[in-house]
Amino acid sequence: MRDGEGRSVAVSVGLKEARRITVVGCGHVGLVIAAGFAKLGHSATGLERSPDLVGMLAEGHVPFHEAGLPELVQDGIQAGRLRFTTSYADAVPGAEFIFLTVDTPGTLVGAADHRNIRAAARDIAGSLNGTSPIIVNKSTSPIGTGDTIEGILRRDLAEAHKRPRIVSKDALAVLADWPQFADIPMDEVRRAMRGDTVLDGRNTLNADEVNAHGFTYIGVGRRSPASFPLAAARALVGASG
Repeated sequence: MRDGEGRSVAVSVGLKEARRITVVGCGHVGLVIAAGFAKLGHSATGLERSPDLVGMLAEGHVPFHEAGLPELVQDGIQAGRLRFTTSYADAVPGAEFIFLTVDTPGTLVGAADHRNIRAAARDIAGSLNGTSPIIVNKSTSPIGTGDTIEGILRRDLAEAHKRPRIVSKDALAVLADWPQFADIPMDEVRRAMRGDTVLDGRNTLNADEVNAHGFTYIGVGRRSPASFPLAAARALVGASG
């Protein structure tokens, strides 16, 4: 922040762990979010489709009035915690959280125009590259927007056959019941993994099939040859100990 004479003043915010955050859309909502997270110590990337706007923001210029925002943006850039890009391939794969703040303008009949948010969801799905960020939709979007985004992500991820990154991992945890997770190629997974534990948190998989591929299957709510506490401990720490 800045003092009464406009000088930059360091502020301790007690941050426990910095996160990698991408904000899609750098308007009144998105830019404030990105700059605010950067000020809190997180690594924030503003993703915007307009090269001219990205160039302007990268130089610390804000094209609309918001008290204190230009200084906040400039501080984030100077600290190396705030940057801007037009590339989903650059901004999405490394993100732990993605905030969707694109506009949903009204149509002539008063409905919300979802074209921008649909396009953003498709571009996110195509750029995830095996990562699993938490996607947050802005609160001012119309009712049902979350369902729209979820449907696009489900469809596009299934079509792209994206798989979790499991190379040299000790355990595989399935914690969602999306259709594509019910058809995991267990032979490929077994060859890629270092460990042999599969934790099925939604009882999505076929236990006999998983075990037949040389895994130790743990299903929540199902009986297992091993006691659950022992098997769970092994899934978490046993293979690396």
